[in-house]
Amino acid sequence: LKWTDALGDNILIQTITGHFNWKEYTENKKDYTLQDKAELYAYLFTKSKSANKYTKTWRIYDYIECYGVDWYIGFIPKATTITDIDQNNISEVSIPYISMCRGGMDPGNMKILMYENQTKYALRGATMIMCGNKNAYGGEYTKSKNLAHKPDFEKYLKEHWDRNKCEKGHY
Repeated sequence: LKWTDALGDNILIQTITGHFNWKEYTENKKDYTLQDKAELYAYLFTKSKSANKYTKTWRIYDYIECYGVDWYIGFIPKATTITDIDQNNISEVSIPYISMCRGGMDPGNMKILMYENQTKYALRGATMIMCGNKNAYGGEYTKSKNLAHKPDFEKYLKEHWDRNKCEKGHY
């Protein structure tokens, strides 16, 4: 995604590695077990009006290590947003994503990370399973402490969470 705000021209790149094997070594550092792994990255690059090149503003990195059961890591499709909630002409970038390693019907992990320049705000918790059913469960989250000073951001992130928490068999 590309956009311009008071900080300059911005480019957001989101990517995942896909599945790969990695070696989990035992204590003797000679024997190992092959495990499944995938990594998720997001980068924001910004070029100020006075600069002639882009510089990295921040990076998100997360991963899932899982073996022998169902697993997934990825961005929620069409859920990344660029906003200016506080109308200060500095964009907020909100990136929701899911990670899970499970062998049954447990909720996955969900995060929504919001950056305004280099300040990070977050909701972290569980996806919801069997949405719209009396047996629905999951969907809880905890918020970063700095959201207490940004009630508009907290309200937006809570609404964004509620729109995206339901798995609906997508993963």
